[in-house]
Amino acid sequence: MRSDVKGYYASMDHHILFNQFCDLVKEPYLRRIVWQYLKRTEDINGNYVSIEKGISLGCPLSPLMAALYLKPLDDALAKLNVFYTRFMDDSLKVVNQTLEKIKKEKLSDKTRRPQKGFQFLNFLIMNQGFLVRLN
Repeated sequence: MRSDVKGYYASMDHHILFNQFCDLVKEPYLRRIVWQYLKRTEDINGNYVSIEKGISLGCPLSPLMAALYLKPLDDALAKLNVFYTRFMDDSLKVVNQTLEKIKKEKLSDKTRRPQKGFQFLNFLIMNQGFLVRLN
């Protein structure tokens, strides 16, 4: 199966994500910081708007929070004992935007989407869902 989550970053429920975070992190100071990260205000066409759901695309914390949000899915599929991998295709856009902000650019010959798979921790992870141990 191949799937995608519609409007993933923009549609995250703040309360669900915050509760997941609080299950892992007990420090009140960090909890307050994350709550402020979630309950942000943005300037949209000159109007200040309180953001009621979703997380920021440009924040370095967002990919970690996005991964945390899908942890219940990861756990449920782990119980089925099936091969499962998750990719965030919006990550390329975020990488490009962030590097542009800090006035850096990628090396084009070292940046690519894997056609057949990619190597990670001595495994070759294939696009078709196969996992091959190297060595």
